[in-house]
Amino acid sequence: MQPARLNRTGLEKNPILRVTCLGLAMAAGFVTVLLVTGSPESQPETRTALGNQNPTPAPADAEDATTSPARPVPAQSDKETSKDAWLNDLEALEFKPFDEVASQILKALQSKDREVRLRAVNLLIMSKDNASILPLLAVAQRDADGEVRRNALVVLENSQLKTNLTPYLLSGAADNDEDVRGSLVQTVWSLSPEQRDEFIGQAVYSSHPDVSSSAFEMLKHEYSKKTLDLLLNVYATNNVSQINNANDVMNSLLNQTFASASEASAWWQQHQADYRDDLSLNNDDLTPDP
Repeated sequence: MQPARLNRTGLEKNPILRVTCLGLAMAAGFVTVLLVTGSPESQPETRTALGNQNPTPAPADAEDATTSPARPVPAQSDKETSKDAWLNDLEALEFKPFDEVASQILKALQSKDREVRLRAVNLLIMSKDNASILPLLAVAQRDADGEVRRNALVVLENSQLKTNLTPYLLSGAADNDEDVRGSLVQTVWSLSPEQRDEFIGQAVYSSHPDVSSSAFEMLKHEYSKKTLDLLLNVYATNNVSQINNANDVMNSLLNQTFASASEASAWWQQHQADYRDDLSLNNDDLTPDP
């Protein structure tokens, strides 16, 4: 994008007058320099009135020369220097106890440089079963870059944490990036059955369509009494969208589990006493069959 030009003056609107005045000004300046410093051959380094040696030649375009402000020369790669310093610092933190380096990792997660943030979130993988990483993962899950958010889920997958991870899993399931949502599914399957059930039990009722769909899709691959109990409770909600998802899961499970409709009917005859007429559970015991 070109920088904004200054407002044109009456002089600039007249190209003939402008070029003529510019030529006269340049000629006058050249004569003044010769009078003060002598010929160019005797003084290879000329000075301007401000004392700067070897000034940058004016642009060839006369209009740019008269209307464009002077452009400052950028400092030598300040951004790259900062990134290199960050990466060196993070490398030095790799094998230190997390509690000693958490504040530095948090600052790196807030860096403007994507590579620095990626390196920072990857450092969290080294801090297994340490619940103190969760606030930092929450920062990473809000990152503008999809790869940073995906790597945050990979950290969860490898964390070996036993705590409730559902809030972080729900964030991944609702992500706008399809790759992040795909990573979420893989992460959920790597967790303990209790953590997985906790997530699915909340996610199926989510008003966010991607979250709910992910949970129902997982239920297609986990046939158990608990899965069936959850689906039947969904039927009792009168939520059309969720009931349609439950139908889809139920059909998939029937096709996977039973060789025929009669076999499925026999299973229901055996277990129907566990349910009320509205298909809700008779009790709160959701422990899967052994």
